[in-house]
Amino acid sequence: MSAFLLLPVLKLPDPNKEKEGRIDEDGCLQCSYHGWSFDRTGSCVRIPQASSEGPEARAVRSPRACVAKLPTLVSQGLLFVWPDENGWEKAAATKPPMLPEDFNDPSFSTVTIQRDLFYGYDTLMENVSDPSHIDFAHHKVTGRRDRAKPLPFKLESSGVWGFAGSDSGNPRISAKFVAPCYSMNKIEIDTKLPVFGDQKWVIWICSFNIPMAPGKTRSIVCSARNFFQFTMPGPAWWQFASFD
Repeated sequence: MSAFLLLPVLKLPDPNKEKEGRIDEDGCLQCSYHGWSFDRTGSCVRIPQASSEGPEARAVRSPRACVAKLPTLVSQGLLFVWPDENGWEKAAATKPPMLPEDFNDPSFSTVTIQRDLFYGYDTLMENVSDPSHIDFAHHKVTGRRDRAKPLPFKLESSGVWGFAGSDSGNPRISAKFVAPCYSMNKIEIDTKLPVFGDQKWVIWICSFNIPMAPGKTRSIVCSARNFFQFTMPGPAWWQFASFD
């Protein structure tokens, strides 16, 4: 069960997310509401509203003026957190879920996009695990209505870790879910082009979907493909395509 607890929370580098806190001029984590600052141990180092003398000056050193310190890890440009302040040994022994090797292949173009979506984690996970909706929900973006067809998926493996399966058509779609929040979809297209001849196009759409609050989920989507790299969709595409 411990391997399921390492969760991604941000893509890096991340713009200063003022509404969720920021890194202040001294490198400390600063609350965006009252401006309290905390060092890497979780101790409070500054309360702007507190007087520099008397009882208020001692408030900074109070054990009550602190935040929990959690194990973290940066992997493949993502920041992961272990949501247990007593789980340092388990966190150190746990490997984070990894993006496919194709993301390190120079013949692939990649893009990583982060967005907070205002619907529940369960709804979003059902969405990203369901390739049959693409031709209708994303018509003329990543699919076409006139290309919808049966997708007879074969379950290849499953367990407490998640499941994996694929179909055998063209395009061939392989899907894998790693509990609790990682979804991988690989699309392979056999095609033939003038001059270039036979081609195998590959598209990866991998997403980490983290529940942030009731009815709110953070989605970190990592995409890669080995064709038409110069037209790789960016944030504008995600703004359009993320609402079904």
